[in-house]
Amino acid sequence: MADCRSYLAYKLAGDWPTDQPDKWRAITGTVMHDHWWTGLRRQWCAQRGIPASFGVEVTYGGIKGHVDEVLWPAEPGGRWEVTDYKFPTLGSVRLWNDDDFLAEMFVQPHGYAAGILELEAPFGRDDIPEGMGELLDPDACVVRLLGMPVDAKSMDDWDCRERPFSRDVADDALARLDAVRTSGLAPGDPELRDKPAYFCKTWCEFYTACRGGEEPKELELITDPELKAAVNAFGMAGDLIRASEKTQKEMRPLIDGLRGVTPEGYQVYHQRGNAAKLELDDAAVEVELGARGVPLTAVQRWTPPGRQKLIVKRS
Repeated sequence: MADCRSYLAYKLAGDWPTDQPDKWRAITGTVMHDHWWTGLRRQWCAQRGIPASFGVEVTYGGIKGHVDEVLWPAEPGGRWEVTDYKFPTLGSVRLWNDDDFLAEMFVQPHGYAAGILELEAPFGRDDIPEGMGELLDPDACVVRLLGMPVDAKSMDDWDCRERPFSRDVADDALARLDAVRTSGLAPGDPELRDKPAYFCKTWCEFYTACRGGEEPKELELITDPELKAAVNAFGMAGDLIRASEKTQKEMRPLIDGLRGVTPEGYQVYHQRGNAAKLELDDAAVEVELGARGVPLTAVQRWTPPGRQKLIVKRS
């Protein structure tokens, strides 16, 4: 619902995809979701007598979805919770500190909660208590994002964010979709593109249809919340690294040879450097081979091309 409007236009038009982006990340998330975490949560809730449902199918504004987890209220009008599981990378979950990106991420659980309120009792599922529709207070609902990075080193790398449910967020998403539907603009129109070409080429199944498969020659303005936050975070980290290296270079002459510890806990001492080692003398090798009539190129080989150098700096 908060995706690129050009992508939404292609989906609304029912067009066939022109590209096959790598789906491995999505497959990994599905496996972790269906075969691991949902099973653990179901068992955990059952052991504690917490009324919970998983994979609840809802519809809001004609848009279908499956709610990962719902914790029902223990009493009429009590707190109830809607949780959307996410299995991003560590880098992506770090960006949850960016308000714009997080607001986009929360569109989905807000829509799920709105869809649950649209369900008609009885719900027809054994895991949903009868009469639950009358027990649900919209103002007592909390929507949640639970981020479990696929490359996490420990549970300390997980992240969890909560917000009070707002039907306005779900309605704004529907209005955005309707604006695409009634805009009169064709799929692929530059006015509808919300993502930079890099993202489209990597993830979008309509990349060739939308952009013709051509790389832009000029730097695009990045407005996508996730990519914008990622570039800014990378750039600020680079600024800090450069400032730190400059400071260390200036301080090095003052502390060379020093040994001790500061009241703040910084230790300073020296370790033995690397031992001397033999290495080839290229000039001597060329002279020796030349004396034997062997060109240096006879013992040379091409190395694989290096990875593209990434440059992130302030304009």
